[in-house]
Amino acid sequence: MKHSYFIGALLTVMLFFGTDVVHAQFIRIQGRITNRQGKSVPYVNIINPKNNECIEISDEDGRYNLLADKNGELKFTCVGYESKTIKVAGKQIIDVILTDVVIELDEVEVVSFVKNKVIQLCIKRFPVLKLSVLQKK
Repeated sequence: MKHSYFIGALLTVMLFFGTDVVHAQFIRIQGRITNRQGKSVPYVNIINPKNNECIEISDEDGRYNLLADKNGELKFTCVGYESKTIKVAGKQIIDVILTDVVIELDEVEVVSFVKNKVIQLCIKRFPVLKLSVLQKK
């Protein structure tokens, strides 16, 4: 009888300490996301690269606060910037600097609506060369 109480008590202790070990792998991380000029980058997706799940989105000041695996990685993605993957390595404050992406366009499409008794749709395509000439004037 004493043996079964001992096993029950041992299992109970293992259950409580086992959950603490699982929770101990996650830490609270906070930081700020900026561009190379030091301006905050708002609404950056912060993704777990293992499963591509979005963990958090930064606020309008580029700040974020989340729970993550202390030995895991975080991937920061935003339109107009290169994605950046950073190892957590137990750090509780991770400030990120994103690099602008420069994309060359072959042409630009301009869509306009004109109202003259009837709504008309006008679509015009311009080569980028013509647009740059128009901008110089």
